[in-house]
Amino acid sequence: MPRNAIDITTADHIVPLSALPALLTRLVRQPVEGFPMTIDEASGDEPETDVEDIVRLEDRQQQPGVPSTMTCPECHGTLWEVRDGDLLLFRCRVGHAFSADALVAQQAESLEAALWTALRALEEHAALNRRLAARA
Repeated sequence: MPRNAIDITTADHIVPLSALPALLTRLVRQPVEGFPMTIDEASGDEPETDVEDIVRLEDRQQQPGVPSTMTCPECHGTLWEVRDGDLLLFRCRVGHAFSADALVAQQAESLEAALWTALRALEEHAALNRRLAARA
């Protein structure tokens, strides 16, 4: 998977696994550019927020991209198609995100589970009917 991610998009950081904890620690401590909230650490005041940012975060009806005809394999909500350069992503309202390949794999897994469930239900139904027929 990491090789596919590197091949598909531009990576901000490529490090060996052993260097990952130090990189994550450094990144977490860096201020985020454009973040809507600032804290006056000297006074301890509450964070200031931009009202438009709050409205945008609260408005769950606004979704990026175009609604697709598919549903999220995790929560079964509507998926939106989002383009990120050459990469096609699918995102749901809750926040689950899938590449096209990952969505195909998840759908295949869900389909197989549904088929096994259907087979089990049919076999149980047939077994119950045989028992009832034998008793009759």
